[in-house]
Amino acid sequence: MFGVPIFSRRDVGGGYASVEFGSEGSCQAVALQFAAGAWPERAAGLNRFGVFKEVTMEDGSNSASTFAGIISANTSKDTNLEDAHRSLKSTSPISEVTVTHGRSQQGRAWNLTRTLPTAAPQTWMEAETLLHRLLRESAPETPANGGSPAFLTVIRKAALCIDPSYKSAFLHAGKLYTLETRWAKDSSGEMIGQIRNAAGVKSAEFRAFYLKDSSGIPMRIEYRPKSFLKLTFEADTTTSHPQIPSLFPEVNA
Repeated sequence: MFGVPIFSRRDVGGGYASVEFGSEGSCQAVALQFAAGAWPERAAGLNRFGVFKEVTMEDGSNSASTFAGIISANTSKDTNLEDAHRSLKSTSPISEVTVTHGRSQQGRAWNLTRTLPTAAPQTWMEAETLLHRLLRESAPETPANGGSPAFLTVIRKAALCIDPSYKSAFLHAGKLYTLETRWAKDSSGEMIGQIRNAAGVKSAEFRAFYLKDSSGIPMRIEYRPKSFLKLTFEADTTTSHPQIPSLFPEVNA
C-alpha cells in the first residue's frame, strides 16, 4: 500500500533459467528457458507457475525462431488486491492452463494460444511435462501480429546491450508488447524496465541485476506484474536444483 508491503513471505517458490549455444555448419543457435512457480505448501496454498522456452537459429542474414510456454490460467485473473486476498485463501487446485506456441521467420510469425483444462493439480515442477503433453495434442499455429521475437530473446538482448537504453517489440501469447529498459547510472549492473501493451499502457515493471557476463541471466529480479504484487527471484547456488532439460537434441558422432 503506497509502496509499503503489507504482507510478504520468503522462500515460497523456485525456478530456473538457462542459456544454451549450438551450431551446425554456418547455422548458429541459442536456446533460452525460464521456469518459475510457487510451492503451495509454503505459499499458503497459492499455486502459480509458468514455463517458457525459445530457440533462435541464425544463418547469415536468415533468422528463424520457435517458442512455447505454459502458465496457470488463473494467474491473470487477480486484477486487484481483493482478488489477490481471495486467491491466498483459496485451496482449489489449478483447473486450467494457458498454452502458447509459435514460430517466426523472415518477418512473419505464427502463433496459437489456448486455455485448456488440466485433470490433476500441477506445480511448476510438473509444468514442463504438462507442456510437452499439451503440445503433442495441439493444433497448428495461425498468422500472428508481425514478426517480432518472443520475450526471452528480447530481454536477453537488453541484458547484453551496452547502450544506456533499449527498446523492442515482442510477441507473447499471440499479443504484441513493447519492452523498454535502461541501465542505472551508477554502473551497478541494475536494469530498470517496463512492459507496455499494444496500446502503450504499462503492463508490468521490473528491476534486474546482472554480473555482466555473456549469459544474460540476472542474479536477482524484482518483478511487479500488478500494482499490488511484487515477486522477487534471487539466484541460489546453495540448494539442489531440478535437472534442466536441453533444447538441443543430442547427436551421436
